[in-house]
Amino acid sequence: MDVTWRTRLFGDGIGSRQYRSQALSIRIALLGVLFIPLQQAFTVNIGSPVKISEVMFGIAILVRGYELLRDRSGLKSPWLRGIVPMAVLGVVLSLAVSTASAIATSDFSVAIPGVSRSPIVDIGIYVVYGCFAIVVWFLLRGVRFNLLTAVLIQSVWVCGGAVLLQIVSRFTPGLTGFLSNAGFAMDRWGIAVGGVTFLRNGPFLEGQQLGFYAGGLIVLSLFGRKYFSAAVAIACALCSMSTTAFIAVAIALLATVIAKPSRTLLIASGVALIVATLTVVVVAPLRDAFIFQLSKLNLFGLGEPAHTVSLGVRSAKSEIGWRMMWDNPLGVGPGRFGLRFHEYVDEYDVFSDYIREGKGRAIAENVYIQMGAELGVLGLLALGVLIASLLVITWRRGRGIFSLMVFVAVGVATQSSWTFLPIWVFLATAASAADSFGRRERPLGATDSPRRAYRMGLKP
Repeated sequence: MDVTWRTRLFGDGIGSRQYRSQALSIRIALLGVLFIPLQQAFTVNIGSPVKISEVMFGIAILVRGYELLRDRSGLKSPWLRGIVPMAVLGVVLSLAVSTASAIATSDFSVAIPGVSRSPIVDIGIYVVYGCFAIVVWFLLRGVRFNLLTAVLIQSVWVCGGAVLLQIVSRFTPGLTGFLSNAGFAMDRWGIAVGGVTFLRNGPFLEGQQLGFYAGGLIVLSLFGRKYFSAAVAIACALCSMSTTAFIAVAIALLATVIAKPSRTLLIASGVALIVATLTVVVVAPLRDAFIFQLSKLNLFGLGEPAHTVSLGVRSAKSEIGWRMMWDNPLGVGPGRFGLRFHEYVDEYDVFSDYIREGKGRAIAENVYIQMGAELGVLGLLALGVLIASLLVITWRRGRGIFSLMVFVAVGVATQSSWTFLPIWVFLATAASAADSFGRRERPLGATDSPRRAYRMGLKP
């Protein structure tokens, strides 16, 4: 295989011979993966932002349906074989049950605090988008693992470009207006360097979303030996100021070292830890950011009331969501956490008047809790089985993909919604490595010689 500088820098995804050989629906879907970081940037607002990745995935689904109708042999593929797709279908079933329960028991004349559209339209949007995310998972699950991973790694350059635009906009007022008109959220302030405060969300709505995406790409890029891409992902994660991103990456790497140890991995991890520690000690802005993260977690006596508010609010929301699930075992219905939240909020004193008065939509900020509260015990169980089964299966497949699954298992605990598309793209990547529909591929982190891997068109 001819390994050019472009391949070494950006990977061999979009534009590669393997990509060009795929069915049209898969090529379009992979374009959606390439633009998956643009969850807020370069969107069109029609009541909610329409994303480039959503358009690409929607077209890919339609084209895939046509391809299956034209060539019915594709229908014979084992789409529903194994515990992983069964767990995903469990999510679909819990979505249907919770929706039916909400429709049967709810008064849709009561508006949802912080939401302008009618409750019936709101629940319909949540149902449709939840089904859309799951269909995207089924579509991407059938993509060759190494191709899907290569495109994901390429996407970090799209994210890095958007983050760079936000950084430059702090010194170019004219660019600020352009980015705002292009859909960028330009009011999420983060780290201050040299007296200048930078934005922390990049092409996403929130910094924690950027941190989740960037953390997953740190893991994939490192194990895929795309070190320039890993550097871009690390820069994006630093920009996000997301505590969870770094905790989840650290736990993922530690779990991989413990569960699948090797001398090379131990040495690389030790060197990386030493370099990271020295960098934080020497570079003042990074040192300040590290101390700030410790203060947010109230560790080593560094906690300050202003810094620990977020931790207190998240803990209270998790407790409310847990109570909500057991008060409504079938679930309160998709998107209804924000409505039922106000039945509990007066029992807690950590929430601001903005939340208490219903000026903004309350979110669980924890996918596990949101699934339990909105989709019921069945939804939480289905998600748990899905993640646990992928953890077990990827542990047998390779260090890189196992590390990604550990990251996802930890990282979703601070994400705002279970329909966040990067979550399902990561889960589809793990599922693709887990079975690949019987194909013999070498996943990231699997032991193989570089020469043989490149001859196969795969990564060692």
